Amino acid sequence: SYAGQAAARLEEMQADRELLSEAYLQRCFVQDDERAQDFRSIDGMEEWAGRAVELADNNRTRYFLGRFYLEYREDAARCYEHLKLCQERGLDFSWMYFYIARCHEEFQQWDEALRYFKLANEKDPEEQDFGWRVVWRLRWKFIETLQIEYCREAFSYLKVQNEKFGETPRELWQGSDMHARLREYRTALDEIERALERDGQSRN
Repeated sequence: SYAGQAAARLEEMQADRELLSEAYLQRCFVQDDERAQDFRSIDGMEEWAGRAVELADNNRTRYFLGRFYLEYREDAARCYEHLKLCQERGLDFSWMYFYIARCHEEFQQWDEALRYFKLANEKDPEEQDFGWRVVWRLRWKFIETLQIEYCREAFSYLKVQNEKFGETPRELWQGSDMHARLREYRTALDEIERALERDGQSRN
């Protein structure tokens, strides 16, 4: 690829380390694109991202390497190590919080997962998946503890989600589950019917 050739050429020229690091990171970005599925090299991405960090250890390179380990290696421990370092260095980025939350889910640290999903949502309330994840974790906290305040909080987030993005099957299923657990069966059934009208296969 052009990015690969550029990185090789810069290595030969013994180019500035930050410039060379960026070239390796660009190789990773090319492979990370959803259109790269047919030619993606996971091993290559790991090698190039690691080289990018080696050449310029900054939040940009560390963040990519951390996300790589969760998305492509399913290695939450290594992802967490890199992303927490980014956070300690002052990175304040919604998707960093999101991936740290995902790591806490893998560690089954549900309260920390909820806390970081909330941070992601606070940082970027226009990203639909963040609010949905907050509702998901609050709903499960309600299920596990039977403490009504978690259900109320989940509904407050759900209301914002519906106002921002419109009523979707995913949100309707979450609402129906909570209403059923509150024994508000008529409301739960109504939400199930509306969800099925939109997507007969949808369930979470």
